[in-house]
Parts: sequence; C-alpha cells; structure tokens
Amino acid sequence: MNPEQFKRLKDLFIAYQELDPEERSLYLEKACRGDEELRAEAEKLFASVDDDDRFLEKPALVQTAADSVDELEPGTSLGAFRLGRLLHSDATHSEYVAQGEDPSRTLTVTMFKPGIVCAEALSGFDRAARELIALSHPNIAQVVGSGLFTQEARPGAPDSVAMPYLVTVSVVDALPITEFARLKNLPIRERLTLFVQAANAVHHAHRRGVLHRDLQPSTILVDVTEKVTVVNFGVMHAVDLDIALAAAHAEVDGLFDSVQHWSPEQCRADRSAIDRCTDIYALGLILFELLCDEPPYDVRHMPFARAAHAIGTAVPTKPSLLSRSAKGDLETIVLKALEKERSRRFQSVGEFVGDIGRFLDGTSVQARPTGRIRQFWRRCAQRLCRPKKDLS
Repeated sequence: MNPEQFKRLKDLFIAYQELDPEERSLYLEKACRGDEELRAEAEKLFASVDDDDRFLEKPALVQTAADSVDELEPGTSLGAFRLGRLLHSDATHSEYVAQGEDPSRTLTVTMFKPGIVCAEALSGFDRAARELIALSHPNIAQVVGSGLFTQEARPGAPDSVAMPYLVTVSVVDALPITEFARLKNLPIRERLTLFVQAANAVHHAHRRGVLHRDLQPSTILVDVTEKVTVVNFGVMHAVDLDIALAAAHAEVDGLFDSVQHWSPEQCRADRSAIDRCTDIYALGLILFELLCDEPPYDVRHMPFARAAHAIGTAVPTKPSLLSRSAKGDLETIVLKALEKERSRRFQSVGEFVGDIGRFLDGTSVQARPTGRIRQFWRRCAQRLCRPKKDLS
C-alpha cells in the first residue's frame, strides 16, 4: 500500500465508524470504487468495527443469589474465627472485622455472595485457598484461614447456600499507594521505591503460582513507616471472580474501580490468557497513576461492555505529557507494561522491576519504545470507543 492509499484508508476508517451499520456497505462500495487493493484492506480493517459493535450490543447482567441470604450477625462463628462488624458489602462479597485465637491481631473476613462463584471455581476453592495460606511475604497481607459457610436461605429460596470465605490479617493505619504519594508529595525516586516493594511482593507470589488479578491502588497500602502491603490476594484468584463477572458482562455495583484496572484479557473473560502478564498490566496502570497523579484512561463511569472495549483499544496517554519526570526510559517502561498484547509486555515482574532498577541506577533499560505504525492503528481503534455524534 502506497502512502496515498494509506492516507485514504485512514480517512475511510474515521468516516466508516461514524456511520450506522446499514449505511456502511454502500459507503464502502462508493468510496473504494476503482481501487480493489484499498477495498480489500478496508474490508479487513472494518470487520473489526462490525465485531465491536456486536460486542457492545450484548446485555450486561449478572444473575446471583445474593438477595436470598442476610448479612451475617456479629458474633457468628467461622471455625476458629468470630465475626465482628460489617465493613463493606456489594453484589459480589462482604467484608467483616474478625477475631481469631490471638486477640491482639485484627483480621478481615471476605465472604463471597451465593451464586457469584461458579461450580468449577467452587470445587477448586480449597486448593486455591491452601496456596494463599502458604504464601508468606513481608509485603503481602497473610491469608490465615478459609472455608465454606452454610447459611439457611430466606423463605422461597433454596434450603441453604454455601459461601466460600477467606480470612486475612488486616492492615491498619495505611493509605492506598497513590494517595500516600500525593499527600506526602513524594519525589519520583521515592514513589518508585514504594512501587518496587509492591512489585517484588507480586513477583514472589507469581513464582509460587499465585496471581492477584485485582491489583489497584486500594490493594497496595502504605503505612507511616512507608512499608508497603499488598492486600486482597485471592479475592479474584481463588474463585475466578473476574472471569464470572466479565463473561456475564456484569453491571455490578462496587465493581467499577476493579474494572478500571483490569487487563484486556480479563475483560474478554479469556481464562486461558490470564497469567502473570495480567498482573503486570495492572501494575503498569498503577505505576502510571503513581507517576502522573491520574490514570492513563478512565472507564469507571462507562457501562461494562463499553469499558471493556475501551480497555482493549484505548491508547494510554504518554506519561511525559502529564509529568515531566516521567519521560524517556521511564515512559518506555510504563508503556511496555501497558501493551494490549500480552507478548509485548514484560514477561515477568522481575523483568519489570529490573528495568526500574536500571533506570534508578542511571543505566540503559531493556524496554524499547512502541513502534509508530502500531501506535497509529491503536489510535484508530481507540476511536471506536467514542460515542457517535448526535446528528438529530
């Protein structure tokens, strides 16, 4: 394709995605008349537009049995643990203060709502929970217990429901990493030092076969001593909660902050594609926000289908446009972690942290900038997530 055809294809793309589906075929025939090569290239590109439109039409609904049970009362016994007050509840899970045999240690119980966990994930919950309990690292909130709690359902509902739960050591007097950095007005090097603490904890878990799958600023907490603790290991991993919700195109109250930090493969509910690179993408989003004090894109107020589409196509803003300190090699590191294709991201958190270390030492990093041609096509694709103009 010559430069003139390339320019025409770009113009065609912009016009085509603004049209209603019934108008597109006629437009393509007229616009490409007499240029079969251009027509063939346009048809290949525009096929993705039509697929995306069908994707956005899918209903967004998750069916759960959450309304069939009541929240648990303080004093409820879960084996060696006793529940305290309710901390948080949404459509997927509830969190409670809890106490164990050591009264000086405050615990948190995460209780998953009935119906939110599929049968396959429920059957593997015990194995996943054992992996989490075995995970020990100074920068990871320790999981100390798990189980299935059976509760009588309300009249008219099934006789009883089984709800898996995890018990974790609580982190007190700590702030999300991005909020801590903003309040302290930390310089870039200190922000990177905090980030490396969190990333090393995630790397430790990966080496033991455990993924987080819900990394976001609120799950990386920093206390007054600047110790970092990664919390909520297992909330997604133990029950495949992200897969269940994404497969249902779920519009779930309280989920949107999580989706903001999901990877493209999580949004596609592609279980086979979820691996350590999924957490690397989330770490890239957190590092971007840590450096720039704002996210590379914001999907928190979008319906799930449109948010998922945007996550898969939106080109992140260059960090250097938002922060002069995030330029050059540091920008290259961040954007490599945020590649949409898993194979183009860092292939381990160790590689990611290694490049940050090289940046801090003033030596050459291994990451290389994204190619211009791929950036162009990704920006074209990004236009698909913009709302159509109202011409009425």
